[in-house]
Amino acid sequence: MAERDPERIKKDIDQAREQLASTVDVLADRANPRRLAEDAKIRVPGFIRQPVVMVSLAGVDGLIVVVVIRRIRNR
Repeated sequence: MAERDPERIKKDIDQAREQLASTVDVLADRANPRRLAEDAKIRVPGFIRQPVVMVSLAGVDGLIVVVVIRRIRNR
C-alpha cells in the first residue's frame, strides 16, 4: 500500500467532516416538526380533493349517518 501524504489525509478528513455536517443539517431540517406540519398543511388539501378520496369520504359519511340513525331509533 502506498504511503499517503499527511496533509492529503488531513484534507480528506476535513472534507469528509464538512460533508457529514452538511448531511446532518439536511436531515435535521427534514425532521423538523414545524416543517413537517407545514408540509402536511400544504399536501392534505390537494390529497382530499382527489376524486377517489372524495368518493371514499362521502361513503364513510353516509355510513356514519346510517349508524347514528339506527342508534337513535334503537333507544
